[in-house]
Order: sequence, then C-alpha cells, then structure tokens
Amino acid sequence: MCNEGRMYSVTDNSTFVLMARRRKADNTYIVQSDVDEITLSIFDVTDSDEGELIDGSPTTLSKTSVIKDTLQTDSRWTDTKDSTGYNVIVSTIVPSAGRYYRIELLIDLTGAEQHKIGWLVKS
Repeated sequence: MCNEGRMYSVTDNSTFVLMARRRKADNTYIVQSDVDEITLSIFDVTDSDEGELIDGSPTTLSKTSVIKDTLQTDSRWTDTKDSTGYNVIVSTIVPSAGRYYRIELLIDLTGAEQHKIGWLVKS
C-alpha cells in the first residue's frame, strides 16, 4: 500500500505494509539522520471520525526500520504507484474484522519539523 488518502482493505490479525514518499521543508527527501523519533498510532474509527486508540498504541518505532536513505522501487511500490519510489515504510496489523482504522505515522525531525502520514484501512 502506498497511496495516502485512499482506503485499503486488509485482513485482520495479518501483517500488511504501508509506504509513502516524504520530503522535508527544504524539498530534500527525509533520511534516517534527519529523524529524532517516529510514533505509530492506530485508531478504530468505525464509530467516530476522531476514533479510539487501539490497545498497544501509540508505539515508538525505529527510524532504521521505517526510513530508507534512498528511494526504494521494489514491486510493492512500482506495481501500484510510480517509478520514483518510497522512503517511508511501516508494517503493522489491525486486530478486528469488519472495522475501519486510521493509521497515523508521526515523524519528528531534528529541529521543529514534523510529518504526519495517515492511511485509512478496512479490515
């Protein structure tokens, strides 16, 4: 999965991958050395737009597992997006079938810059 602003169907209790391409304010791509902290939050939004955090959320993720220092163009990306690639990737799960979830990745960069990436998924 690689497009923000779209809804994706996923299988509950199964790992799935979310990808994105992110640039800093200076228009260069985010790399690991730019990152102070990454937080993943998953909200069940089935009953309200605001949603309710699921158990175990939010969680802090390793920048080396989420941020790629070079743009990646493996088949998970090129099959659905473009030839430029992604530099942000996260694997996660959602717990229950028949629910809607908003997955938010907050990337705090050195300095005051923050990036929030969000995906909507249906299990």
